[in-house]
Amino acid sequence: YTIKFEGKNGDRRFCNKMMQALFGYCLHCLPIPPRRNYTKVKEKDCVYFRGDLKVTVKGASNLPNADGRNIKAKFDNLMRPKKNKDLSDPYVNVCIDDIKILQTKVIKDELDPVWNETFDTEVSHEGTKMFFWVWDDDVIGKEKLGHASINLKDIIHKKVIKQKLDLFTPFKNVKPTLDVEIEFEPVSEAVGEFEVTRSYFPLRHSGEVTLYQDACCLPSPAHQHISVNGSPFTARSAWDDIAHSIEKAQKFIYFTGWSMTHDIRLRRDSLDSQKTKSYPILGEILKQKANEGVNVLILLWDEPFNNEEMTMAG
Repeated sequence: YTIKFEGKNGDRRFCNKMMQALFGYCLHCLPIPPRRNYTKVKEKDCVYFRGDLKVTVKGASNLPNADGRNIKAKFDNLMRPKKNKDLSDPYVNVCIDDIKILQTKVIKDELDPVWNETFDTEVSHEGTKMFFWVWDDDVIGKEKLGHASINLKDIIHKKVIKQKLDLFTPFKNVKPTLDVEIEFEPVSEAVGEFEVTRSYFPLRHSGEVTLYQDACCLPSPAHQHISVNGSPFTARSAWDDIAHSIEKAQKFIYFTGWSMTHDIRLRRDSLDSQKTKSYPILGEILKQKANEGVNVLILLWDEPFNNEEMTMAG
């Protein structure tokens, strides 16, 4: 049901009485909806929250029972009848300001739920507080049971927080709490470490990285420089080196990225355009290598806008 109220306070009081007489509850009993802009504060209160975050949501106690107290809950019970108890179905959202980063599972019919869920994630956010929102899961939407918050400055300063938080709730005569643990390692303390945590593969040694000024550096005076040791330096062309690697490949060729244009020529000649046209296109090189028995693998980014209609020229 969608009910719209307009008018002055007197009209609102009249509507409250009508609602109470018809449905057994009035407007001031409804849960307080979360405000989308509740974290807008002065810029000086914001911090850059960047690093490795570990959050453990242990459990909650004395949660209010939101089931069966209004029309929406009664409708949910009709759509999803419960065999034994008729209690809240709580779960927790963890947010940095209004950005959700974590969510626990739903526990059915329980006012003292135990989750014991641990989340490891990397964060890179600018904000003020970490919020814990406890919700009641319903067939249609959700209902707030309570929330608590911790200042990001305290998390950065203390690094480890084990605390039972008092939840602010729109329900009366209840004092719910939420038990959480937080561990935070700022990215500044990881400087000097090259190992990527929680990765599929370990750190490899004897690797090689080549840095390029541009994808295609044509021979010209503009690209002549003096290297660190004083000798002349000529910028290398990334496309030339890629073409050379593909032509010399014996085992496999692996392409990964946003997209790939098969009809471009990696080798180019700035002085002779006709000679450039004589070079084979990328697609022909890959087919030739595949015919030679080289395993050619292509992994492209897959998303809705990666199609011909949305592709920009060039």
